[in-house]
Amino acid sequence: MVGATAPANRTGGIPMTVVDATQETVKPPMTARKVARDQTGPIPGPPFDEVIACVDGSPLAPAVVEWAAAIARAFNVPLSAVRVLESAPDDPVPQDPLSWEIRRSEAVGKLNELLQLAESGSGSKAEVMIGPVLDSLAAVLASRPGSLCVVGTTGEGRPSGAALGNNVRRIIEMAPCSVLVVPPDAGAAARGRETEAKSGKGFVRRLMVPLDCSRRAETAIPPAFAIGEAFGSEIVLVHSVPEPVITAVGPLDEADIGLLGAIVERNEKTASRYLSRVRARLVFRGTQLRTLIVKGADARHNLVRAAINEQADLIVLSAKGASGHPAPYLGAVADFLIRHIAGPVLIVKPSRDSGPFGPAETARSTSRGSSGLKPA
Repeated sequence: MVGATAPANRTGGIPMTVVDATQETVKPPMTARKVARDQTGPIPGPPFDEVIACVDGSPLAPAVVEWAAAIARAFNVPLSAVRVLESAPDDPVPQDPLSWEIRRSEAVGKLNELLQLAESGSGSKAEVMIGPVLDSLAAVLASRPGSLCVVGTTGEGRPSGAALGNNVRRIIEMAPCSVLVVPPDAGAAARGRETEAKSGKGFVRRLMVPLDCSRRAETAIPPAFAIGEAFGSEIVLVHSVPEPVITAVGPLDEADIGLLGAIVERNEKTASRYLSRVRARLVFRGTQLRTLIVKGADARHNLVRAAINEQADLIVLSAKGASGHPAPYLGAVADFLIRHIAGPVLIVKPSRDSGPFGPAETARSTSRGSSGLKPA
């Protein structure tokens, strides 16, 4: 569909320019799947050792625990609901121990209620800590680097529709593990998925993986495919081609316009070849897989529109892509998507010894960029 305009979806999606869209749903015979395993290494285990839901008293807490419980069930890993009770930093006098114990007991009770509502199972537990919020959570996450941290976009005391909270941003940046950010209205009831939340299948019907042709971006592929397989999701690999900018004084002449067109055409062809190579390495995994190339003035806005039009239940992307500077903890694209996409966003923090397609496939990947506290 070169140069076509995608129709608005049932939920009022935004029309956008679709450069190329291909779909590949592959359910190969067992012999072919065995060959694929021999070629790409063993099928990886769960992408997370544990799921940690970091909550407070905000209205987002139920949705955070619900998503955390769904993922923990899908991969049969432990679930911890963690809350930090913070005293006033300028209060030099310790509060009455009895008062603290009452607060702690109430907090544990509320966490257990959330876990029960989410039907988290016997493998879940509630943890309440006392101390500075960020320092406490940093200690917890540092001790469990293989976990998945689940947080809401805003914390207690902020409107649910407000921008990303400062503490939430700090957690995303400092966490050594991957972080799932859950926005308002992302719960199963708001999406009409109460039954799917308990059974797993259908809870995440479609997930989108933005790729910018870099090895960094490809580190989001293994967890995305693991989640897709666990929930029976369709996976959309999407690349955004931005409009090039050239320096000009006055209106563009014919040569300038021709140059811009040639650059766009070149970038579209390069992106198409890249996604075809990535898909060729993944088709034997038996997951519904589709590639999508979109273009527009700004790559970040293109991805937001794609998420809306594709009705993606989950976005999975690397913390940084091709242009990510080594210093920032969160790339500009990831930061933008967290703040502007209405659905959950999983920020993947790859380990140093993990390649784009997992440790077993690091050597085979050839893609290149185109552009301590104790519980209370």
